[in-house]
Amino acid sequence: MRAMPHFRSYWVWFDDEEYLLSRTGDLLMILSQESLEEDFGILTSRLGLSTSLPTDDVAAHRNPAAVDRRLTDIAVENLRRWFKRDYEFLDLCKRL
Repeated sequence: MRAMPHFRSYWVWFDDEEYLLSRTGDLLMILSQESLEEDFGILTSRLGLSTSLPTDDVAAHRNPAAVDRRLTDIAVENLRRWFKRDYEFLDLCKRL
């Protein structure tokens, strides 16, 4: 996990909860993966932009629908432990 830079913690950028909370006035918006299309639309509207997310699977970097995404219970638990602090970060973002 440490060898894959895209698995870095969100806290790399925000240090800790205190620092993130001190910067909330600098945040325009927090987008959520679960509602990304809607959130992106709101963001682009606020910025006065006319653009959208790609819909093509390749351009959007989506795996084909047939790809097996199942994980074992052990794998899920390991990921939850590895990303524990990131889950805390996401919970904080939801509260903001």
